[in-house]
Order: sequence, then structure tokens, then C-alpha cells
Amino acid sequence: MRNDTFISATFKRLFRHKLALIGFCIIFLLVLVSIFADVMAPNPNQMNLDAALTPPLKELYVARSSEKIPQNKYLYITGPSSQKTLVLMVDVNADEKIKVEFDKTGPALEVMAKNGTKKFVPQNDNILSPGDSVIGESATVSTFRSRKSVILMDYRYRFAILSNLLVPSKEVIGGDLVSVEWVDEGPAFLVRDKKSGQLRLHKEDLSDLSPTEEEIGKMPKPLLGTDNAGRDIAQRLVHGARISLYVGIIVEFICLLIGIPLGAMAGFFGGWLDNLIMRFTDIMFAFPGLLFAIAVMSIFENRDITTIFIALGLVGWPTIARIVRGQVISLKNTEFVEGARAIGCSNLRIITSHIMPNVVAPIVVYTSLGIASAIMSEAGLSFLGIGIRPPTPSWGTMINEGFQHALDAPHIWLMPGIVIALVVLAFNFLGDGLRDALDPKLKI
Repeated sequence: MRNDTFISATFKRLFRHKLALIGFCIIFLLVLVSIFADVMAPNPNQMNLDAALTPPLKELYVARSSEKIPQNKYLYITGPSSQKTLVLMVDVNADEKIKVEFDKTGPALEVMAKNGTKKFVPQNDNILSPGDSVIGESATVSTFRSRKSVILMDYRYRFAILSNLLVPSKEVIGGDLVSVEWVDEGPAFLVRDKKSGQLRLHKEDLSDLSPTEEEIGKMPKPLLGTDNAGRDIAQRLVHGARISLYVGIIVEFICLLIGIPLGAMAGFFGGWLDNLIMRFTDIMFAFPGLLFAIAVMSIFENRDITTIFIALGLVGWPTIARIVRGQVISLKNTEFVEGARAIGCSNLRIITSHIMPNVVAPIVVYTSLGIASAIMSEAGLSFLGIGIRPPTPSWGTMINEGFQHALDAPHIWLMPGIVIALVVLAFNFLGDGLRDALDPKLKI
């Protein structure tokens, strides 16, 4: 009967640890999400202010004011290109007309309407209907804009979930706060600007499109809701996963790169070198980790993700240095090390070839726990506003933005908070499983 190798036996023991398997599955999912983030979430920074603070899986609807409201705006009309100015009488309400002067601003657009008829429309006005197509600029008809803004009576629209849609609201009208009643106009539809990609909402088939805008369909229900800028939280969480995993791995690599050599030298050589290295680690431990990271980042003028790597790496190495030192001290006087000395192995070879392979187990366990700690630290720095800078999605930054709406839209900060907790628990579960699996004296 073939005996299992140490590695195969370790994996068998690990797979029998249920919590470790759960943690491994969550981490594996995190890695997959990070790899395919651009495919799963192509527009994490796409804003739609009309859809701001939408709760998870809620549909947005359009509401129109029950009465027309005074609105101050410039007027656009079309006229013959031979004219430089126009003067027209304009209806501002049912029983009042005013004289308005218009100046030519450029050519008008020739448009093919959905029903097949041609018409001319001003270039800078939002009066096109979905299905209208722009043929080109007219050589005989121009766009004219009013010299001054005009107060006209028109309907006002707003967008909300169904439960809040018809609730009367206070609106600023003419400098006064006025209560406005609303009428349901149906589901909200998305409008996209073909040049800038900017999104907004409007009522289906409403003639309020600019020449560069198009209606692209009904507003979908956001899986995890939207934030205060109308960005999709699910997409931002996906890209935040990539940032967090990236930070956790790189920071832990820096910690190992500094901590393992220092700990190995201190444990193996002892004496004044051990005292020097350990007293330095004591000094590092005397500083609160997050405050020390903030102090390190304040040194750099241009703070980016690289400065986070450096700051958190300089904070995290003392722990692994002490772990390695303790393991090396317990191994350096064992028989196999004495045998290596007897056959003439150098100190470097003894450390790298004979001692360090026996220190791998605690290093692996600490690394899994250290990645979780690095993810938490990065989230803390971003929450304080000195970590990942907006608009780059970061779980800590998302929690920071969500606290501005902690009560009226708790999903903004609750979703990234839950994800951080799950990922940290997953790494801790995996670390506990690795510790148990790598201990040959423990039966699981």
C-alpha cells in the first residue's frame, strides 16, 4: 500500500475541514471575479444622476407634476438663414404673450421623423423623439436662440421607485418652497448620449432628446442598487474585488520579502544581530499599524496604489519576522542541522536548504491571514479618504460614500461591508484549515 506524501496528506486533511473549504470556495470565486471584472462589469464608473440611490432590484418610474410649473430657460427656434435676428411673440402661459428677440447661432438640422416626414430642428435643443434620425445640417434653415432666458410654464418630471413616486414633495419654484403633487407616467426609460456615453432617464417616447442622444430601452432593475451618483453598486463591487485582491497579495509579498530574511538571520545568528533586529521590530510594534501607514503615506506627494503597497508592507513585516525567528531558533540546534554543519554546509545553505523548508507551514498559514489583514487595512485607508482615490472602485471608498446616506440608502455601505466581512472570514477560515492540515500531530 502506497503511503501518502506530505503534500497529498495535507490536501486530504485540508479538504476534510469544512470551514476551510467554504473559505477556499469564496476566495476562488473572488479570484475569478477579479480576472473577469472587465467582462462582468464593463462600466463601473458610469453615472446616471436620475437613478441615484435606487434600492436593490427596484424599478424606477416617471412622475409628472400635476400642474405646469414656471421654468427659466433659453428658447431655440428655426428660421431662414438669410436672417441674423428674429423677433417673435411667444406664449408664456394661457393668457400672456411676450416679445422675444432671437439671434442666429448656426445651421439647423434636417431630421427624418419616425413616420417618414422631414423637419428642421434647432441644433442645441432637446426636442427630438425616439426614432427620429438626423440627416444633416441645413443650408437654408438656421438655429436661433433667445437673447435672454424666458420664464415659461411647463411640466416637471422626477424619477423614483413606485412606493415613493406619488408622494408630494417640496420644490423650489421662483425662489419659494412649494408643495408639488405628482402623476404617474409609467416606467422610466434610459437615454444615452452617443458622444459622451452619459446616461439619463426620461418618459417613454417623450420628445426631449438632443441630436446626439438615443433612447436605449427600459431602465433595468439594479441588482444591488445604485449609489449617490447613480453608479451600479454590483459593478463597482466586482472591480473593488480586483483592487482588494491585488493589494492583499502584493502587500503580503512585501511583508514576506522583508520579514523572512530578517527573522531568519535573527534566529540563526542570535547575539547582537538578534537584539538589533528584535528591538527594531519592538519599535515597529509600538506604533498603531493604521496610524503608521497613514504617516508613511503622508510622505508621498502623489499618493496612488503603489504608496499603499509600501505603507502596508512596512507595517506588516514585523509579525512574520517574529514567527520565522521563533521557528528558526527551535530548529537550528536539531540533529539534521548539526549534520549539515558536519559535512561543511555554509550558513546560507543551512538556512535556505535545511531550516526554511521546515518553516514553510507557519509562513503559509500566516500569509493567508495576512492577506485578510491587508484587505482590511486598505479598506480602512480608503474609508478615511487616503487610500484608493475616486473614481477607482474600492470597497473602503464605497463605504465612505455610503455613510453620507447611512439612513436613507443603507444599501450603499451595507453591500461592500458584507463583502469585506465575507472575504476576511474566508481567508481566516482557510488559514485555520491550513494550520490544522499542516500539523501532523492533529487528527481532523
